[in-house]
Amino acid sequence: MGGTHTKNGIFSATFAYILWGFLPITAVPLLLFAIGAKRISLSMVGFLQYIAPTFMLLIGVFLYQEVFTSAHMIAFVCIWTALAIYTTVRFVLLHRLRRQVMVR
Repeated sequence: MGGTHTKNGIFSATFAYILWGFLPITAVPLLLFAIGAKRISLSMVGFLQYIAPTFMLLIGVFLYQEVFTSAHMIAFVCIWTALAIYTTVRFVLLHRLRRQVMVR
């Protein structure tokens, strides 16, 4: 494994400056996500975290012609089926809870 050894470690000072330069590029989206996540329910945050990888999958398969095997399809369908079951149960329970509150 090749790397340039310096007295301070394996990376040069230039590389360290580049890493520090990319800190805001990484930190700003994470901070914006944290601010936005506080404004919506955790179940919605979870749902949105399924949407982003799904869009990445679609872009990879259709735009970049990535390989999408039957095993990938089975995993994809299982994940979205589980999400659909969870969402359905959640809505049914919420509907029942609202009816109980309205009756009282």
